[in-house]
This record gives sequence, structure tokens and C-alpha cells, in this order.
Amino acid sequence: MDFDSYLQIEANTLNFIRTHQKQLRTELYHGHAEHLENATQNSVVKAGIPVILPSSIEGSPRNMRERCEDSMSIFGKYGASYLFITFTANPKWPEITENLRPSEHTTGLPDLLARVYNLKLKSLMDDLTVHGALGKSISHV
Repeated sequence: MDFDSYLQIEANTLNFIRTHQKQLRTELYHGHAEHLENATQNSVVKAGIPVILPSSIEGSPRNMRERCEDSMSIFGKYGASYLFITFTANPKWPEITENLRPSEHTTGLPDLLARVYNLKLKSLMDDLTVHGALGKSISHV
């Protein structure tokens, strides 16, 4: 899938959420609407029509809260973690540089960077969780 297709799908998803708030039962979140109304009553700037994003939207406040709650549940069940591993991309990885044409730069190819990053991340997670590179994995987020 190319980037334009991804953006079109995201736009369609967000448009559906905006136009189908009743079907998504966002009236259950009346506390949020009241807060927005009270916050903007005394303000010079009035808020537009509030749209509640569901937790299925990656990066939305509900999504982030749900992920945090999931992490806390794992902590409650298995105890404190002893490893916190971060994984970052390097645009000079051979898998990236070998696939560049002479006139191309990595800044112009986010799809290549993302693809290589995701493959390396999957490989790392397999090493840690399936193959037990650092010992038996009880849980991960």
C-alpha cells in the first residue's frame, strides 16, 4: 500500500467517526462534552463540534489510556519489569543504503525506512520472546 492510499483510508476512517458519533455511542461520554462546554464558555475562542475518537484510532487519547491500563495490568499480574528496551532506526543501516539510488536520500523514502525498521523490530521481538535471547519472556508490551 502506498502512502497516498494510507492517507485516504485514514481520512475515510476519521470522516466516518466524525459523521457517525451517535452510532458509536459517544453520548455515553457526556462528561467530556460538558467539560468542553464549560471550558469554552469563559473563553474568547469557542470550540467547534467535539468529536470523540475511539480507542481503535492509533495514538488517540483513549488508545494511549487503554495501552497504559494494559501495561499496568501486566505489572499487577507479573510484577515489576526488569528490562526497558527501546529500539530506534538508523538511516545508515546497510538494508537501507543498499536500496538507494545514487541521487536518493533516506529523507525522501519514509516507506523504505519504515519497512526496514519494522522487519528489524519483528526480528528483535522474535529473538526476545520466541527464542529467549535474554531468558524466558513472561510478558511484553
